[in-house]
Amino acid sequence: MSMMFSAVAGDGCPNQCTGAQTENCLRPSGHLEITGVGKGVTIDSDYSGNDYRLVVFSSAFSGCTSLTSVTMPKVSTIDKDAFFGCTSLKTVSMPKVTEIDMRAFAGCTSLTWVHMPKVHTIGMDAFGGTPYSTTPWLDKTALKVQYSSLGC
Repeated sequence: MSMMFSAVAGDGCPNQCTGAQTENCLRPSGHLEITGVGKGVTIDSDYSGNDYRLVVFSSAFSGCTSLTSVTMPKVSTIDKDAFFGCTSLKTVSMPKVTEIDMRAFAGCTSLTWVHMPKVHTIGMDAFGGTPYSTTPWLDKTALKVQYSSLGC
């Protein structure tokens, strides 16, 4: 179970970057880099010391149509509906993510590139309504994939 440190408000978009701030905020280019606790991101309660894991919680950025790319170098889990309906989202890099919950990226109709080398669990319809929902792009034998997880 995760501990929630911040609430989600409005259309699901993170705050705009200001001044020298470039992390956990939406840059003018539409890029979001998640590197720590902030809006929509919490620390997994199972962490210890400096080896903590970040979780993007349910509906955290849902409906943010100005989001075009996301980098999540320290995130381990994407909860359900986290990026649901982010129709401008094109690229996602999540090198440490191991679990993606149901509908996490559903409705991200512009999605063209996803980097997730450590994923072993993908929830139902996680990529439904995306270009990935009809493409056999994963070696399903290496993953615990729920029925219809890719929206097929």
